[in-house]
Amino acid sequence: MWSQDNVLRLIFLILLISKRVSSKEPQCSSFHYEEQLLSKVIRMEIAMEQQQQRVNDALEKYHKLFKTDAIKKENQMLDIIRDALERVNATMDNLKNAVDELARHSILLSSTLTQNVSEAIGYLLTLEEKAGTPTIAFEAKVLKDLSVSSRTNLVFTEAVFNHGNGYKIGVLPTKYYGEPHWDLTVFGYFKGDDVR
Repeated sequence: MWSQDNVLRLIFLILLISKRVSSKEPQCSSFHYEEQLLSKVIRMEIAMEQQQQRVNDALEKYHKLFKTDAIKKENQMLDIIRDALERVNATMDNLKNAVDELARHSILLSSTLTQNVSEAIGYLLTLEEKAGTPTIAFEAKVLKDLSVSSRTNLVFTEAVFNHGNGYKIGVLPTKYYGEPHWDLTVFGYFKGDDVR
């Protein structure tokens, strides 16, 4: 029946067929492996470039949005500053006009006051000449000593108006006769129950 050679051939044939049938995976050469690796690297590189482009687009969109908001806020602040400067300029113009008007009124008041004082002095001189007695008129202020008691001489340190040189600082006129007229104004303030 079967010889040993035939059995060996049959076993060899079965092994050969079984190997071809059981091996479903394709055989890869080193070139095939490198090609697959290279293909995968290229796909990963393309995916990375696409991811980088998406990140760049998102950053650009964010920067545009941020710049737009920043520019809007900056323009709003500039508008507020411009409005404030316009109001300040208008106020400055109003103040300048008020100062100019005050200066004009001050000059007018000064000339009117000078004219009135000159007329009053002229009138006093006329009266003095008619009466034959010199006219003395003065106004003094600022007490030298603020502690005043009864029968104390009031000494003023500043003469505001002194017609006829009748008042010398601290000395009341005695060489002229007539009827003196005195006005005294005292200012004070309250601090609790203490009057100063």
